[in-house]
Amino acid sequence: MITKRKFDKELKIECVKMILSEQRTVKQIADKLEVSRQVVHRWVKEYREYGEAAFIGIGHQRPETEVEKLRRENARLKREIEVLNFLKAYSTKKHL
Repeated sequence: MITKRKFDKELKIECVKMILSEQRTVKQIADKLEVSRQVVHRWVKEYREYGEAAFIGIGHQRPETEVEKLRRENARLKREIEVLNFLKAYSTKKHL
Protein backbone atom coordinates (compact mmCIF):
# COMPACT_ATOMS: atom_id res chain seq x y z
CA MET A 1 0.00 0.00 0.00
CA ILE A 2 1.25 3.49 -0.87
CA THR A 3 1.28 5.90 2.03
CA LYS A 4 0.50 9.51 1.36
CA ARG A 5 3.38 11.75 2.37
CA LYS A 6 2.71 15.16 3.82
CA PHE A 7 4.80 18.26 3.31
CA ASP A 8 4.59 21.31 5.52
CA LYS A 9 3.44 24.69 4.31
CA GLU A 10 6.90 26.24 4.45
CA LEU A 11 8.43 23.57 2.21
CA LYS A 12 5.64 23.94 -0.36
CA ILE A 13 5.98 27.72 -0.43
CA GLU A 14 9.77 27.47 -0.77
CA CYS A 15 9.41 25.01 -3.67
CA VAL A 16 6.84 27.18 -5.43
CA LYS A 17 8.96 30.30 -5.02
CA MET A 18 11.95 28.49 -6.56
CA ILE A 19 9.78 27.48 -9.52
CA LEU A 20 8.29 30.94 -10.00
CA SER A 21 11.70 32.59 -9.81
CA GLU A 22 12.96 30.02 -12.33
CA GLN A 23 15.67 28.70 -9.98
CA ARG A 24 14.21 25.19 -10.32
CA THR A 25 11.77 23.47 -12.67
CA VAL A 26 8.65 21.57 -11.67
CA LYS A 27 10.36 18.37 -12.77
CA GLN A 28 13.42 19.06 -10.60
CA ILE A 29 11.29 19.71 -7.52
CA ALA A 30 9.07 16.68 -8.17
CA ASP A 31 12.08 14.40 -8.66
CA LYS A 32 13.82 15.71 -5.53
CA LEU A 33 10.71 15.20 -3.36
CA GLU A 34 9.74 11.97 -5.14
CA VAL A 35 6.22 13.18 -5.97
CA SER A 36 4.43 13.53 -9.27
CA ARG A 37 4.70 16.70 -11.30
CA GLN A 38 0.92 17.05 -10.97
CA VAL A 39 1.32 17.47 -7.21
CA VAL A 40 3.87 20.25 -7.68
CA HIS A 41 1.72 21.92 -10.37
CA ARG A 42 -1.19 21.86 -7.89
CA TRP A 43 1.02 23.61 -5.30
CA VAL A 44 1.92 26.30 -7.83
CA LYS A 45 -1.72 26.79 -8.80
CA GLU A 46 -2.85 27.02 -5.18
CA TYR A 47 -0.07 29.48 -4.34
CA ARG A 48 -0.93 31.67 -7.33
CA GLU A 49 -4.57 31.68 -6.31
CA TYR A 50 -4.20 32.20 -2.55
CA GLY A 51 -0.63 33.42 -2.01
CA GLU A 52 0.64 33.02 1.54
CA ALA A 53 -2.84 31.79 2.61
CA ALA A 54 -2.35 28.63 0.52
CA PHE A 55 -1.72 25.21 2.07
CA ILE A 56 -3.83 25.67 5.19
CA GLY A 57 -3.90 21.96 6.03
CA ILE A 58 -6.56 19.34 6.48
CA GLY A 59 -9.61 20.32 8.51
CA HIS A 60 -9.13 24.07 8.17
CA GLN A 61 -11.12 26.38 5.97
CA ARG A 62 -9.60 29.11 3.87
CA PRO A 63 -11.33 32.48 4.15
CA GLU A 64 -13.80 32.91 1.33
CA THR A 65 -12.64 35.13 -1.50
CA GLU A 66 -14.86 37.94 -2.74
CA VAL A 67 -15.55 36.02 -5.97
CA GLU A 68 -16.59 32.92 -4.02
CA LYS A 69 -18.92 35.01 -1.85
CA LEU A 70 -20.50 36.57 -4.93
CA ARG A 71 -20.95 33.18 -6.63
CA ARG A 72 -22.60 31.74 -3.53
CA GLU A 73 -24.89 34.78 -3.24
CA ASN A 74 -25.72 34.58 -6.96
CA ALA A 75 -26.71 30.90 -6.62
CA ARG A 76 -28.91 31.70 -3.60
CA LEU A 77 -30.65 34.52 -5.47
CA LYS A 78 -31.27 32.28 -8.49
CA ARG A 79 -32.93 29.72 -6.21
CA GLU A 80 -35.08 32.47 -4.68
CA ILE A 81 -36.16 33.63 -8.15
CA GLU A 82 -37.12 30.06 -9.09
CA VAL A 83 -39.28 29.74 -5.96
CA LEU A 84 -40.92 33.13 -6.55
CA ASN A 85 -41.64 32.31 -10.19
CA PHE A 86 -43.15 28.99 -9.15
CA LEU A 87 -45.36 30.69 -6.55
CA LYS A 88 -46.39 33.35 -9.06
CA ALA A 89 -47.37 30.73 -11.63
CA TYR A 90 -49.23 28.69 -9.00
CA SER A 91 -51.03 31.80 -7.77
CA THR A 92 -52.12 32.81 -11.29
CA LYS A 93 -53.47 29.33 -12.07
CA LYS A 94 -55.43 29.30 -8.82
CA HIS A 95 -57.25 32.57 -9.67
CA LEU A 96 -58.29 31.46 -13.18
